[in-house]
Amino acid sequence: MELNDVLAELGITDRIDAFSPGWKESVACYPYPHPSFLNPPHIIAARNMAHLDPAVDGALIRTAGIISLKPALSFFIWHCYRLLFFKQDYFQFSKWPKLTRVLGDDWGVFYLLIILDSVKRTVAYHHARGIPEAVTEGVLADYGIGVARFARFHGGLIGTPHTHIGWYRNHPGGGLYRLGRLQYVPNPCRYAVRMFRHAATGETLMLSEPEIKYTGDGFIDSIAGHEDKEHGWISSLDYDGEHIIGNPILPTGRALRRKIRIPARVWNDAVKRDDTLLAMHIPEGGGMGMDVCKSSMEETLSFFPKYVPEQPSKGIMCASWLFNPELEDFYNRESNLVRYQQELYLFPVHSSGTDGVYFIFDRETVGDPAALPRDTSIRKALAERLASGGVLRNGGMMYLNEDLPKFGAQHYRRQPWVQAIIAGDAAALKRSDIGLLPDAF
Repeated sequence: MELNDVLAELGITDRIDAFSPGWKESVACYPYPHPSFLNPPHIIAARNMAHLDPAVDGALIRTAGIISLKPALSFFIWHCYRLLFFKQDYFQFSKWPKLTRVLGDDWGVFYLLIILDSVKRTVAYHHARGIPEAVTEGVLADYGIGVARFARFHGGLIGTPHTHIGWYRNHPGGGLYRLGRLQYVPNPCRYAVRMFRHAATGETLMLSEPEIKYTGDGFIDSIAGHEDKEHGWISSLDYDGEHIIGNPILPTGRALRRKIRIPARVWNDAVKRDDTLLAMHIPEGGGMGMDVCKSSMEETLSFFPKYVPEQPSKGIMCASWLFNPELEDFYNRESNLVRYQQELYLFPVHSSGTDGVYFIFDRETVGDPAALPRDTSIRKALAERLASGGVLRNGGMMYLNEDLPKFGAQHYRRQPWVQAIIAGDAAALKRSDIGLLPDAF
């Protein structure tokens, strides 16, 4: 079975690069007469465990039958299944196509069949670890969230968001856990920042990694058409044997062009590249009340050492439109979302300029900003931001385990060094063992 022939039969003419990895291996281990996850009893059992509406059974079984009878489709679904769950270095999911030529309106069911096979493995892993049923049920809720989102995007059709199908790689094998309102995945930190903690005072400070291009406002300069050619600058990070010298990042999420110098004997590494943190995700449904967010974050301190002891983490991290540092400038400052932001250590990350549109407006692209719905306060704020020519950014956040008892006091923003550097108070910074270098610009 040649990949070119399969793709041609399915009407996929321009994406061979997205499906060539591992194709020969998939063909070699193909489970004749067809993958077991296409068998009706398997499908019904998985759908039931995922708590999906039984009304989807007809589309699932009908589509599985069509795939089983067409070798090209059967080999292709097997290959996609293996790319998703067994080829961990594969990430080209955004190139996966709508198979309307061969499946019509059931094209999304193709991808739903793939992810449903992970349900049983997810439950088995949780049971083997003794993970509480409430946590397992929270993870399984993701399948229904995906089906509901697909229906909103595609006029009530059945399926799961195919370009975001990589998310379900986290479920089997214990990658993802939901504790109350929030979800967590232990991951190495790959953001372009380093966090330090003062050995005596416990203050925390973040520096940018080197060679990062920032705008004059301190955001990563990554939005096409909005490049800061006049005021942009590039970060640096050096060590002279005694001091670390670099560009600080304020907890409000902006990098500063003016450099500081901190003694390495006093300011110790708190988070460096590849350290394990809990990558936090916020599933749709439910509010962002401070109490529920705090409760979930605090639960990580007991849950992960007990059930996932092999992956000790230093804290929590996330990158999302929810942590857009500019949000408090154009959205309700008394909202739960902005109040939550103010508790966290925010930092700049790469942005597209339309971050959040997918999740807030249920669409892939903006289109005419004037036509965006304004039926909720957040939709109204984001739509007006875009209509006025503004951009929507992503933002990053961290919260370290040791600081969780201080949640609710805006701990990071109220640290002495933060107020001092904003005021340019060199004497106050010195009390935190921070040297403010002369402004060379």
